[in-house]
Amino acid sequence: MEKNHFKRLLIFCLLSSTSFAQELSNFHNQAHTANEEELLVSSTMMTMMSLKVVNESEKKDCPDSIDKPKKPQTDEIRQAYCFCDLSKFSASEIQSIPFLGTLEKVDYALTTGNDNGLHGFMKYIPVLKNYNGDDRGRTFSMDNDFSLYGTKGEIKLGWSSTGFGRPKLINNSYYNDEDKQNLEFLEHNSIYLRGDKYYKKDDQLRFRFIGELRLDHFNDHGPGAYAIQKKWHEMMGDKAALHYNYLDHRSSESAVTLKLGAGVDKTLDISNWRCVLSAEVLLGASQYQGGKGLASVKISSDITHKSLPWLAVSAWTSAAKGLDGKEKHHGLNLSLPFKVKSMSVTPFLGIERHETANDLNYSRKDGEPYEAIHTLGLRISY
Repeated sequence: MEKNHFKRLLIFCLLSSTSFAQELSNFHNQAHTANEEELLVSSTMMTMMSLKVVNESEKKDCPDSIDKPKKPQTDEIRQAYCFCDLSKFSASEIQSIPFLGTLEKVDYALTTGNDNGLHGFMKYIPVLKNYNGDDRGRTFSMDNDFSLYGTKGEIKLGWSSTGFGRPKLINNSYYNDEDKQNLEFLEHNSIYLRGDKYYKKDDQLRFRFIGELRLDHFNDHGPGAYAIQKKWHEMMGDKAALHYNYLDHRSSESAVTLKLGAGVDKTLDISNWRCVLSAEVLLGASQYQGGKGLASVKISSDITHKSLPWLAVSAWTSAAKGLDGKEKHHGLNLSLPFKVKSMSVTPFLGIERHETANDLNYSRKDGEPYEAIHTLGLRISY
C-alpha cells in the first residue's frame, strides 16, 4: 500500500517539473528588453511606493495629554512634547512660583474718586444735585492696582494719585485778572509693593503675613490728579463751573515707608449668604520729616448671595497713625460682576469718607471739613 502511494507521488512530481519547465521556456521566449518609457514608469511607481512605506512607518499619534515623567529629569534625560499639545497649556498648569505657589488669578483694578457724584453728572439729577461737591478738600483720586493671586500668597503693585484743593484770597479777591479762581492744590502720589503670604488652617479660616514697601510724594504740581483735573476743566470749557489759577504754595516732599503685619480671613456661610470677614494690623516706620512710626488697623467684609451671583457688597473701615498724624477711612462698594469668556469683569460704584490731616487742611469750609467721595471703577480678572 505504501509503495503505491510512493509511485503516485513520484509521477506527480515529474509531471509538475515538466509543466514548470515548459512554462519557464514560454516566458523566456516571450520576454523582451524594456524600452526607456517603460523603465521610467516602473521607476516612478517604485519611488512612490517607497515613500509611502517610509511615511507610514515613521508616523506616530500625538497623545491627547502630556504625561509627567515618572522619574525626576536630569541632564541625561530629555522630555519631548508634541507641538499640537503646546496650545493646551494654561496658567493653572504653571508649576509653583516662589512665594505665590500655583498661579490662580491675575487681577487689574482701576478706581476713580470725585467729590462730585458720578464725576459731575449727578448735578443733572434734580433730587441729588444738592449733594454735589465743589472741588474743595479731597477733590479727585485715581488708584491702579495690579495683583497676582496664587495658592500660597498674593503680590500687589499699585499706584495712586489724590488731589486736594482750597481757594486762596489774594488782594482781597479769590479771582485773578482772567476771572480764574486762585487755588492751592496738593497732589499726593503713592507707589507701593505689597505681599501677603497665606497660612491656611482650613477652607473657612486663613492667616496672612504681610509686608509692604511704599513711596509717597507730595507736590503742588504733578502728572497725576493735578494734571487730570486741570485738563478736565479745560476740556469742559464754558460748561465747567470754575476755571482755576493753580498757585505754587509748597515745596516737594517724599517719604519711604516699610510696614510689616499680619491678617486673618474668616469665611461664613449662612444659608444662601456668604460673608468673608477680614482684619489686619500693620506696623512700620518712615524717614518722613525726620522719622516717624506708623500703625494701622483695618476691618473689611465682602457679602454675596448664591441666587444673586451678579451682585456683591463690600464695606471697610480703618484707623491709623499716618505720616501726618491720626487718620480714619471708611468705604462701601456695590459690585456687578459678569463673565466674558474666561474673564471676570466687575464694574463697581461706591462712597467713601476720609479723615486725614490733608482733608482737614484743605477743607471745603469751616465746621464741615470732611465730605463724601464718590467712586467709580472697573476690575478685570483672568
